[in-house]
Amino acid sequence: MTATNFRLELEQAVRSRHSRAHPFTERWVNGELTRNQLGRWAIEQWHFIANFSQYMAGVYARCPEREVRDYLLENMWEEELAATRHSEYLVRFAAACGIDRETFMATGPLPTTEALADWCRTRAFYDHWLVAAAALNIGLESQVVGIMERVTPPLTEKYGFTSADIGYFEVHWKTDRMHSERAYELVSKHANTIELRDACLIRVTRATEMRWLFTDGIYRTFVHGAQAETPTIARHHERTALD
Repeated sequence: MTATNFRLELEQAVRSRHSRAHPFTERWVNGELTRNQLGRWAIEQWHFIANFSQYMAGVYARCPEREVRDYLLENMWEEELAATRHSEYLVRFAAACGIDRETFMATGPLPTTEALADWCRTRAFYDHWLVAAAALNIGLESQVVGIMERVTPPLTEKYGFTSADIGYFEVHWKTDRMHSERAYELVSKHANTIELRDACLIRVTRATEMRWLFTDGIYRTFVHGAQAETPTIARHHERTALD
């Protein structure tokens, strides 16, 4: 199999369960969510991505290829050392949705969110470094562009947010396109055995399923569940008790 054909298989694996087509995304795009529901999404997204640079650091520490390490390091730098940390943008967006910082920080993750974060951590530190990079940077991160290009325009057009409110979306819509393209190039180049290619495809496929389940948790809890229009008091208390 050529690198080009392998890349096409990776792209197909992502498309097969892309969260841009999730019912929650459809509701978002159609202007059918409340600000509270969008704010709850921001909390879950924060729990998902808050330690993402640490996961990439786990891959970085075990990676022997300089060009891949450079890619990971640049990605980590943008997450952690840019003028505004990417996770901080989520706090600001939630504030625009009516959720104050104290409530935001005190609210623990849904089980499905926690499962995704645990899965990322396991992949980063225990998979072959290239397989881990495929899972994190292709299976998960490459989906961001497709999601953001759908959900960002409605935030101003249908929900009435300002540009200052939606910095998280605008930043990721731009930067993650470059990140995902580079990830495809590097994984396609360095997956030079049948075993590595098969392992990468398996992990990328599972990553798309994990992200879909993460979005499912948000959709079921805050759109269809009893908590759809009320603060997550139980999880707030659980987080406070753990702290």
